[in-house]
Amino acid sequence: MDITDAVELEILKGDGDTPETPVLFAPCHIRVRVLAERLFIEGRFGGMDSEWTEELHYTSPARQSVWRIRLDDGTVRSVYFDTSNTTYDK
Repeated sequence: MDITDAVELEILKGDGDTPETPVLFAPCHIRVRVLAERLFIEGRFGGMDSEWTEELHYTSPARQSVWRIRLDDGTVRSVYFDTSNTTYDK
């Protein structure tokens, strides 16, 4: 895995704004998906640790990867990702 895999990962659907509209990436390994999630958030909100910080990252009971972030202006946002296309093999 390298960053190219995550950068080129296709978004199949969703905008990530709500649990009902999570971002779904094309099938990929978990390490690629997590990096693609961070890159997606950076594309929308700017650089991590400069324009936003990660408050919490977890997998919800609905099998969604949820990032709770704090923007520079203090606003807290959650971004949702569908994990159903994730692979876990080596």
